[in-house]
Amino acid sequence: MNRIRTLAIVGLLCVSCSESSKKRTQPIAFIDGSGTLYSENYKVNIEHDCLEGCVSCDNIRLVLYNNNTKEVSEHVGSTWHTTGSDGVTPSRFLGYVFEDDNKTYRVMNNVLQIIQDEDIVLVEEELKSRNER
Repeated sequence: MNRIRTLAIVGLLCVSCSESSKKRTQPIAFIDGSGTLYSENYKVNIEHDCLEGCVSCDNIRLVLYNNNTKEVSEHVGSTWHTTGSDGVTPSRFLGYVFEDDNKTYRVMNNVLQIIQDEDIVLVEEELKSRNER
């Protein structure tokens, strides 16, 4: 009984992790095992700095390389989930979301979206792993 109670407490603590772990930032592994995806105009790196086993993370880092302008931008965001019936508990994983000034960056289902002012889609490009290019 104590073991079940302990596991339940640990599970609750790891549902959402906003504090960084003591380990160095780790790349998110995609299909090819790397932390990099590619689109027609961008190279996308996503890294996390959260404890292993956490369902959601508020410390995800996006490094976006524009292949045309050679500009590099960095953004900090979080995992993106649907929520359970209580409206709080993370449920199905949707991707990652990053918000800076008037732009929102989303990486989801192998798609990169850059949205301005909440509703103007500036970029929507398919993402592929190195092996799929």
